Amino acid sequence: MDTLHEYGCISVRFPSEVDSGDTGWHVDAGFAGADHNDFSAYRINVYSKGRGLLMLFLFSDVGEKDAPTKILKSSHLDVARLLAEKGEDGLSFMELVSELSGISKSEEILAVGNAGTVYLCHPFLVHGAQRHLGQVCVDLRVFGIYWSANRRDSDLPSPTNSSFFQLYHFPSI
Repeated sequence: MDTLHEYGCISVRFPSEVDSGDTGWHVDAGFAGADHNDFSAYRINVYSKGRGLLMLFLFSDVGEKDAPTKILKSSHLDVARLLAEKGEDGLSFMELVSELSGISKSEEILAVGNAGTVYLCHPFLVHGAQRHLGQVCVDLRVFGIYWSANRRDSDLPSPTNSSFFQLYHFPSI
């Protein structure tokens, strides 16, 4: 039986004039490469192996100057086309990062909202952190859903098998 695993990180951003060095465009990887200890070697393939969904939880109010996650709207379509050419092995995290400059530049949007807002995103959506230019510390949780299956995710109910998942914004209730 396949199991759903959940992983994520909490990103806390403080106001700063200095770039933190982690603000580049990227797509989160889903499965280990040759070296399980080297995150930059983790891989992404067109089947979204090991990866089901990218979720951005805002635990603080996040405005335009409060280091919101940058998102390239509809970029998941370009990433899917790029990965389709790479087969089962796909690309490493760093290989894909280097290829992102070649995708069409789409509209940049920001993951802003009140505390309690959740963004549900396609796993291939290109996104990135940015410097905090506001006044107050913000708390954002980046959360991924990963499958533990060792088979092609095309056999699983995956968001990459459907056009349903793009970007959704759920205000706090």
